[in-house]
Amino acid sequence: MNQKTGVFGQNDLKQLVANMRIKPLANFSEKHIGPASVDITITGEAFRVTRLITPSQLTGETVRSLLSQMGASRIDVGSVMEVGCTYLAKASIDINFPPGIYGYLNAKSSSGRNFLFVRSIADGIHMFDSVDKRNDGYSGELWLVIQPLAYPVILTDKECYNQLRVFNGDTRFKQKDLEDILLANDLLFRR
Repeated sequence: MNQKTGVFGQNDLKQLVANMRIKPLANFSEKHIGPASVDITITGEAFRVTRLITPSQLTGETVRSLLSQMGASRIDVGSVMEVGCTYLAKASIDINFPPGIYGYLNAKSSSGRNFLFVRSIADGIHMFDSVDKRNDGYSGELWLVIQPLAYPVILTDKECYNQLRVFNGDTRFKQKDLEDILLANDLLFRR
């Protein structure tokens, strides 16, 4: 794996899959590993929910343990997802990161073009779109929250709805670095 601090590249991501740090499940394919992210589809286990609850970080709740509180009713791949309804589907990967490695998720652009609002929730993490427990390591299931916004959409296990980016260091600009770059390069304004 890349010893540098930053974003994991394709070879590093392949190594995480080979080492079961990113655990492939049903419908995962090696072609889902891109240059800087892992594309995520669903396993086929999916539910329509009447409310959405994120797991408690304090008690280590799992998404699966909250299904009954979410009013979950099972749906099949090929079902029509209706506008204004929320669906929860098991992601095609689980996560088993050691301390120092963490990840963030975001919807694929194709989800947005299809007017799907897609988020992710993970066991024991109260935030959306995060598997960030970099100090302790993280192990758990990953789920996708899918909401059609404009028209009904058929649930498929072939479409990649979300993507995971993996890090082993903070890649954000510090405010001072950003100010220095802006001043040196006139990126946003001209003097």
